[in-house]
Amino acid sequence: MKKASQYIILSILLILPVLVYLFLKNFGENHYRLPYYFPTEISEPNEKGKIDTTFHVIPDFKAINQNKDSVSLANFENQILVVDFFFTRCPGICPKMTSQLTRIQEIFKDKKEVSILSFTVDPEFDSPEVLTKYAQKFGIDIQTWQLLKTNTKVEVFNLGFYGFKVPSDTVDKFLHSEKIILVDKQKHIRGFYSGTEKKEVDRLTTEIGVLLYEYEHKK
Repeated sequence: MKKASQYIILSILLILPVLVYLFLKNFGENHYRLPYYFPTEISEPNEKGKIDTTFHVIPDFKAINQNKDSVSLANFENQILVVDFFFTRCPGICPKMTSQLTRIQEIFKDKKEVSILSFTVDPEFDSPEVLTKYAQKFGIDIQTWQLLKTNTKVEVFNLGFYGFKVPSDTVDKFLHSEKIILVDKQKHIRGFYSGTEKKEVDRLTTEIGVLLYEYEHKK
């Protein structure tokens, strides 16, 4: 019995360095990284034979928020963005998405480098006054979460479809997109999530944390 115990202990001591190595390999320098979406250009191989890929960057935009302030992409320099498209009269997915996003707001309330942007796809109806009431209804902190309207529905469709790459065929179908988009500080798209599913928003929460970790360790 004593020899058997000694054999087990010896086996553990022999395998422990292997386990430590595997842990460090998978969770040390090679920790989980988020993908980049939509490569826009692949250059010729450089002198080392490597190919540099350029990824899509979300375009600038002009909008006004719930306070009637003019807002553009320049207002969110050095910010991680969590973006969705909604409208206040939506009876179905929009309230669910907004409720899920309040979780993101609460979790990252002390992280000033995380901002939430919600663009209305019904700018004719969703005036700043209407957006303010919506914010109050859902407990939105307008210091970190902007409700934004463009001039026209076509303008916000172009921003969503071409800028944030929200899947859609037409302006009307775009009204009912449940997608939430994660954008890094360099304004590259890093993730898409179903805003009506708790598990997907949990994944979004984790991946915001991954980006924050990466930026913190680049300093």
